[in-house]
Amino acid sequence: MGSIPLMTVQYLSSYDSLQTFCACAILRVMSDTPTLLSQEVVETFLTAHDGWEFESGERLVRQFWFVDFSDALAFVNKVGDLAVKHDHHPDILLHDWNKVTIRLFTHEVGGISNKDIALAGQINNLLEG
Repeated sequence: MGSIPLMTVQYLSSYDSLQTFCACAILRVMSDTPTLLSQEVVETFLTAHDGWEFESGERLVRQFWFVDFSDALAFVNKVGDLAVKHDHHPDILLHDWNKVTIRLFTHEVGGISNKDIALAGQINNLLEG
């Protein structure tokens, strides 16, 4: 059996429980192939990641507010770069001059996939760094 990468061990401390960490770690490993997630897995993600909602039982949605239009646009461009890098493209709406709404959904599987959760986590990381 292989060893756990150091990055994974360091990341464990940012989760509220070992169960949440394990679910998210498995999703990261599988992130190249979209896999439809159960509602339970989606809810586990939502519990660990404030701000994201499960819209109409089929999309992950989060709204972001910024100081001004320039900051909102810069954020949209960073999300766009992530989307291209991961070959997974969310719906992005910049509105009311300082608000950005992001919706994640995987058409290929007809719902929320591991790719949606992985991208949502990366989007959250943009705000932290």
